[in-house]
Amino acid sequence: LFRSGWSYEGAGLYRHVRLVATSRLHVAFGGVYCTSNITGTIQAHDDNDPTKGLYADTASVLVSAEIANEETSGGAADVTVEFRLYNGDMLLVSESASISVDPGQVTVSNSTLDVTKPELWSLPRPYLYRLETLVFGFGGVIDSVNTTVGMRLTHWDPNRGYSLNNVRVLWRGFSSINNFAGVGTGIPDRLQLFRVQMLRSVG
Repeated sequence: LFRSGWSYEGAGLYRHVRLVATSRLHVAFGGVYCTSNITGTIQAHDDNDPTKGLYADTASVLVSAEIANEETSGGAADVTVEFRLYNGDMLLVSESASISVDPGQVTVSNSTLDVTKPELWSLPRPYLYRLETLVFGFGGVIDSVNTTVGMRLTHWDPNRGYSLNNVRVLWRGFSSINNFAGVGTGIPDRLQLFRVQMLRSVG
């Protein structure tokens, strides 16, 4: 039998690959978790222009970080974990706590960051903050990790469906495979942006 096939050209890595060097005492990979509780009234900056965005009265940002100690001997490491929330380059709020991490163990540090009049993440204006997690010990900074944070209010209702920031949202989308014609699986960032732009354009 004649055999034929159809496939995209080329090959490549699915995403950026980076080699990260850390101290044996560090923030665990993927170990920062963040969620937010929105309270009070949600208001629009401009009722006639949704791209101007929304804001709320207050928000409590609940953050946690897993601190790993990969030493195999010795005593527990006493460190201070500090969370800093930035709006652009402006520091909004910070909280810190001291923890102790035994060799070969992971200890979780938790904190709450209170924000007044937070800008909310929405579809017309996906506003983002930056959360910096720092580990202090032995006279300096041992490790630091930056995490992108968005604050929003989500709700599922059996009758109305999904709501984002108290606005009903209909979900639409398409099947997006992990390769692209002409480049295979080595997809540049510009094509990823193109896909997201097309997804947003369908509503």
